Order: sequence, then structure tokens, then C-alpha cells
Amino acid sequence: MHPTWNDSQIVGVLKEVKEYERRVALTPQGAKDLISDGRRVVVETHAGIGSGFSDNEYRLVGAEIVSGPEAVADVATLLLHVKEPQPSEFTLFQP
Repeated sequence: MHPTWNDSQIVGVLKEVKEYERRVALTPQGAKDLISDGRRVVVETHAGIGSGFSDNEYRLVGAEIVSGPEAVADVATLLLHVKEPQPSEFTLFQP
């Protein structure tokens, strides 16, 4: 049995902005697993589109969909990203 996390851990999923990058850092199934383990998951609108996942698929497993990377970064305690952050995203990351 795995220990559960407290409500203070909020996993944020950013939409990739690097040119030609279509992957997403967390699938709806991954979001479901994290949520069932006690985490809150916040996904940027259309983050999964390039990988074939709709916002509704994330909603159906309990993830929250928010508009824009700032809305994700403002609440997340952990940001997930496939590729390295791009200069336009540097201000999203906090210590």
C-alpha cells in the first residue's frame, strides 16, 4: 500500500510550447492515478491535444482544467513539462 499525499501537493501540467513538441507530461490515466492517491491535478487548457487527449478526458478523471500557464503555475506545487522550459516560461517556475 502506498502512502497518500496531503492536499497541499498540487500537480500542474503545462502545455508544451517548444516548436514541434506534441507530447504531454501526464496522460488522463496518470492524472487519475495521482488524484486517487490524494493529489490535486491542474491541467492547462489543450495541454493534451497534441497527444490525442481532450480537456474533457482530464475532467472525467477529476483533473481541473485552467486557462493559461500562469493559472497552472499560480496553484501548482509541482509543474510537469516534457521538454526544457522555454524563455517565455521562465517566470512560471519558482523555487
